[in-house]
Amino acid sequence: MTACVDWGGLLSRIPPKAQNCLSIGLCDGTEISVRDFLRIDTNYVLARGRVAGSTDAGRVFFLPFEKLVYLYFTEEVDEQHVRDVFGELLINLKDGPPPETEPSEPVMETEPEEPASEEPIEAEAPPVEAPPTAAPSLRDR
Repeated sequence: MTACVDWGGLLSRIPPKAQNCLSIGLCDGTEISVRDFLRIDTNYVLARGRVAGSTDAGRVFFLPFEKLVYLYFTEEVDEQHVRDVFGELLINLKDGPPPETEPSEPVMETEPEEPASEEPIEAEAPPVEAPPTAAPSLRDR
C-alpha cells in the first residue's frame, strides 16, 4: 500500500502548539492522540502521545505514512487558524467549486449496446431432474 497523501508536508505545517490537539487514524482502526511530533521524515512520523481511549500518556509511536488514513483536530479550530496553517491547500468555496480537472487515468470507453430485437427471446427451461429415491430402510427389507 502506498501513501497518496504528502503526510510529511501536511504534518509539518501544523505548529507545535496545535500538535497536542491532533488524533491520527491508522488503517487498522487505531487512533493515536498526539502530544507532539518528535520527527517528521519522508516515510514516517515519530510522535509522542497515547492510544486514544487509554491513559497511557507519554508513549512514543513510529508511524509509517503508509499506515495513516486520516487525522483530525480534537478541539474546535477557528477558520483563521485553519487558513494560517493550511493556506493554499484550501479551496475557497466563496468563489465557487474548484475547476474540473482531467482524470489522471484514461477512462475506458464502452462499446454502444446493440438495440434489443423486436421479438421476445424465449429461454429454454432447464430439464427438471427427478428427486433422488430414498434408500430402502431396514424395515422395508
